[in-house]
Amino acid sequence: MNEGNATSYTGLSYRMGVDIGSITAKVVVFDLQNQMIFSDYRRHRAEIQATICFCFRRGDTLVGRHPGFPMITGSAGMRVQRAI
Repeated sequence: MNEGNATSYTGLSYRMGVDIGSITAKVVVFDLQNQMIFSDYRRHRAEIQATICFCFRRGDTLVGRHPGFPMITGSAGMRVQRAI
């Protein structure tokens, strides 16, 4: 399993990209200077919401909790968009 990547960040808001396909989920977070500060890629094994929540919690742990603006894409993205 990919452990993801993160760097230290203290800012006001994030831009988040979330791509949820039929097999995998990907999350990437950028700061206001368009620097990638977190990314994660996982197989969701049909547990999409649990996997995305895990990625978000992991991001919170590694880079802190800040307001964000998610863009959600992918074949399974619509279901998650409603849940968020």
